[in-house]
Amino acid sequence: MMSAQLITSGEASDPHANRRRGIVVLRLLAALMLLTTLAACGGSTGAADPPVRLIRPSSEFHGTWLQEPLSKPDVTLTDTAGKPFKLRERTAGRLTLLFFGYTHCPDICPTTMADLASALRELPAADRDKISVVFTTTDPDRDTPEVVRSWLASFDSSFVGLTGDFAIIQAAAESVGIALERPTPGAGDYEVTHGGQIIAFDGDHQGRLIFSSGTSSAEFTADLRRLLERIPLTAATPPSAATAPSTAAPITKTPSAVTSSSGSGDLRVTDAYVPEPASPDVAAAYFTITNSGSRPAVLSGVSTDVSEMSMLHETTGTEMRHLASVTVPPHGTLAFTRGHYHVMIESLTRRLREGDNVKLTLRFEGGEEITVDAPVMPIGHRPPSPSQG
Repeated sequence: MMSAQLITSGEASDPHANRRRGIVVLRLLAALMLLTTLAACGGSTGAADPPVRLIRPSSEFHGTWLQEPLSKPDVTLTDTAGKPFKLRERTAGRLTLLFFGYTHCPDICPTTMADLASALRELPAADRDKISVVFTTTDPDRDTPEVVRSWLASFDSSFVGLTGDFAIIQAAAESVGIALERPTPGAGDYEVTHGGQIIAFDGDHQGRLIFSSGTSSAEFTADLRRLLERIPLTAATPPSAATAPSTAAPITKTPSAVTSSSGSGDLRVTDAYVPEPASPDVAAAYFTITNSGSRPAVLSGVSTDVSEMSMLHETTGTEMRHLASVTVPPHGTLAFTRGHYHVMIESLTRRLREGDNVKLTLRFEGGEEITVDAPVMPIGHRPPSPSQG
């Protein structure tokens, strides 16, 4: 990935400069992912914005290096023991990886935490002890300290989990350019926004690197090694009482399971799987649909044998939206992959464990149905990238 330097003027007297700079950085990330070009964007807080220039592409990091750093939020929230947690005070002198998400997220949040946990296991113990992973919920009404603690334990027991008043969390996120909206329950759905990025702060509370959604565990490992060599750190004591080594089981590399079934012969479903969910009542399903026919195939829904509520979802950046249908082009392939399309399975009737199977029934317009068995795979499992038709 590329990095950029933000050069501003007039910020010394502007109290909103850090928030504006955060918005610029996250817009830049979106431009990098969607257009693979550098673009200069600015947010407005009512005052005149300082000019912004983006320069110096670099291949040193997989994440985006910030020559003009972001300031770590100066906020006090509640940790998983129910005690006050002063973010700056408790993470001073450490490499801190800050992520805003929620435990009922079926896609980006568990994938990101799993990849981070896997990356940390590749580092020497002395290096791991210099790093704090801080997960801050964006759904505090449902994410109590106990819920967050149980969820994080599925990945790494040393991860710090924070919850608290939504307005305080929202202000902390917006101070680094991550826009959050208050969770809104709806008919058969519950909308929650979250950040897709992880911000890496040095020991002096300066945000130096931003990892975008989709960063692999190998890329995390490589960048964390470089960061530990480059940024100032002064402390090596973990900030939480949960300082024991991770109790989460290592992520095993299991070959991709392939299942297939067909109705008319034009449609085939392969690589169906469900990652073992960290949450007891929500999961996600992934698969690839190949259409060898000459007409588009419209997937209108998916049902399962473990829930009565399943929805087609698309993740774009930091937003997840419900879809009424998705179309597989003629002589084409449509892949449901992490960070893009997925089936959100809510209100599970039983806890899913690695080795279980979930029966998925895909319904297409015109009455076509395809049923496949989707094995429950390790949470960090990623099948080979499907070929696109």
